[in-house]
Amino acid sequence: NVWEWTLSIRKFYPYRSDDGRETMDAPGTVLRTLRGGSWANAESSARCATRDWNDPPHRDSRVGFRVVSPGS
Repeated sequence: NVWEWTLSIRKFYPYRSDDGRETMDAPGTVLRTLRGGSWANAESSARCATRDWNDPPHRDSRVGFRVVSPGS
């Protein structure tokens, strides 16, 4: 189990889908949201509601992604 990259730019809550945080066209380097925790976190942090952030080029054995396919 690893932290999961999301498309969302790091912004504070409340979450609003129309506030620009879901754009791929963000200028420069922006921090993107990670969610879920990993095997290296405390059990209380390894849950889908847990959030963190990092620079997308960041590589780590505790960070991964989920492949999603649009419905057919």
